[in-house]
Amino acid sequence: MNNKLTSLLLGPSLAAALAVTLPATTLAADTEPEAPYVTSPDYVVDKMLELGNVGPGDYVIDLGSGDGRIAIAAAQQGAFALGVEIDPELVRRSRDNAAEAGVADRVMFLEQDLFKTDISDASVVMMYLLH
Repeated sequence: MNNKLTSLLLGPSLAAALAVTLPATTLAADTEPEAPYVTSPDYVVDKMLELGNVGPGDYVIDLGSGDGRIAIAAAQQGAFALGVEIDPELVRRSRDNAAEAGVADRVMFLEQDLFKTDISDASVVMMYLLH
């Protein structure tokens, strides 16, 4: 794993950078969402991984990982990945998706606040933000 920390925050036209949380109705009463959950289009996931130069040896952290597609795609390219998501249903779905994709041994999903996540060991950090 290299020591560089690459933060990908792309403009809305590329729709990259993945800080994905859910509407307040699906979260604990004391948790306010920072952004709505929006599925990342496949072409955006591909472009994010390309721009991050993600490959074997990388440790990718996807903050607000939603259904896990970015972390799973990183694992499919040989990286180890961590998806952080506040919604328990999306964490469950992400784990199921990773198992179905055959990369459950290369990716982990945690139900936690992305603002409380230690990203110091990451070689690439990804978020998907809207306007």
